[in-house]
Amino acid sequence: MGSFQGHALAGTFFLQHMKPSIYTNLQFQRLELFEGMAKAFFALLGMAGEQFVPGGPYLHLYNKDDHKWVMLTTWQHTTMYLFFGIPRGLNPLMNSLALFIEGCLFYFHIMHCSALDQHIHFLLLISVFSIALCYLLEVFIGNHPALELFSVSMFLTQGSWFWQIGFVLYPPWQGPSWDQTDHDNIMFITVCFFWHYAAALLIIAFNYTIIYCCTENISLARNCEVTWLAEKSWLLN
Repeated sequence: MGSFQGHALAGTFFLQHMKPSIYTNLQFQRLELFEGMAKAFFALLGMAGEQFVPGGPYLHLYNKDDHKWVMLTTWQHTTMYLFFGIPRGLNPLMNSLALFIEGCLFYFHIMHCSALDQHIHFLLLISVFSIALCYLLEVFIGNHPALELFSVSMFLTQGSWFWQIGFVLYPPWQGPSWDQTDHDNIMFITVCFFWHYAAALLIIAFNYTIIYCCTENISLARNCEVTWLAEKSWLLN
């Protein structure tokens, strides 16, 4: 994940990993199956990308020649992807566990990084542990609209924030690098995080509006059809 491409893959993974609350009708069961397959695919792709990229550890954990661990940061990322490959049927407890593990790995991963690197990952941990708490609460109180809204919005924020981390720490297209010690950059990144969250809420509101309008139109059309059939039956009689 130590590249722009690695953070982009992680961001895409979490954007599609978010729990959709609209998949409750039987007609969406195939979509749930596809979603589970997509999660497993992205998890395997992430693990393979961490291990088998040029210069990667290639599944070597310990070097016996110099008695040192081999690329433990990469192994941390691999472990994170491993737990997110868990099937959907084991939600929400296992999802809470996977997110808690992700948060712990990232917390100890950034302890000796630069100030900006630490801060931008600390903001990521806000979304990670928030979603973990939501899933843990769902174990005891079941699905709740407020928990659904908060967890989905934080999943969107987490996914987009991974992309933001990639742009900040590994600027693509040979763009200018960020000053890792500038306090103004840290202040801007904090504001930027909540812009990401605001955008996530807007996306959810837009999707809800579209779905509401569609369902209302369908309901109205059905009511009109029922009324027309009733009037037709009355005229025939």
